[in-house]
Amino acid sequence: MSEREVHELRTGSGLFFRRHGAAQDSALILCHGLASNSSRWNELGKNIQLPPGWCLICPDLRGHGNSQRRGRLSSGIWMADLLELFADQGLNRVVLGGHCMGANLAMRMASRHAESVQGLVLVEPMLPQARKGRMRVKSALRWLLPLLALAARGANLIGISRGQRPVLDLEALDLKTRAAMEKAGDSSAMTSRYASPLPDLQYIPTHSYLQALTETLRRLPPLSDIKQPALGLISSGGLFGDPDLTRQALATMPDCQIETLEAEHWIPTEQPQALRELLSRWLITRFG
Repeated sequence: MSEREVHELRTGSGLFFRRHGAAQDSALILCHGLASNSSRWNELGKNIQLPPGWCLICPDLRGHGNSQRRGRLSSGIWMADLLELFADQGLNRVVLGGHCMGANLAMRMASRHAESVQGLVLVEPMLPQARKGRMRVKSALRWLLPLLALAARGANLIGISRGQRPVLDLEALDLKTRAAMEKAGDSSAMTSRYASPLPDLQYIPTHSYLQALTETLRRLPPLSDIKQPALGLISSGGLFGDPDLTRQALATMPDCQIETLEAEHWIPTEQPQALRELLSRWLITRFG
């Protein structure tokens, strides 16, 4: 399959997004994770097989990538941005998904705006009952995050700022990281770069990172109430979330196909081909 043309666009309010392929009335929309951006899905977008009449759209959520803006962030604000994106692109059918924080946002959107979301793709969702390791520690301290974000925002208002952050090319980083992992024979190159917030903070304003982390840790709606068909993709290594507990929670959804891939957490980086094949097969079966 030839690579799709990538269109870099913005909505009326300035939300940046990449559309892989020509405009269609049906779209798979994939949201990135914490401190990430839409280039997370560039590799997937080049060759994924979509149902006829579908395109792939990947936004930079407000506060991230090419959508960096000062001010308040929340899931409610991101959902409003997504609804504007749906209208801007004239979409009649949407399968909404994401990785980690993006998967959590997709579940909230499916619960609150069920009429706008026809399906879900949940790549390593960060479920409260399954958190482990560093994410569990951060969860215990989540009450501090809004205060720290407010302090960072206050510093910005008095002129203390790191300025506009550069936008990280995650496709290039993934290729570099895979090569380092192959050379080392283990995943240490990936976890040392991807699991630490310090490198991430080079590419996202501090107050945006803290607010996005708060949203990642926020309570989710009851999964049993989410009626849309869903594809859940879980990492076997479960660096931040216990895979068995994640599977048990996703199994409470009325219509969720659950697959486990050999990975630590970053499935698009670690298992790009398996991700593409599973996602294509599910989309064509359910919506083709």
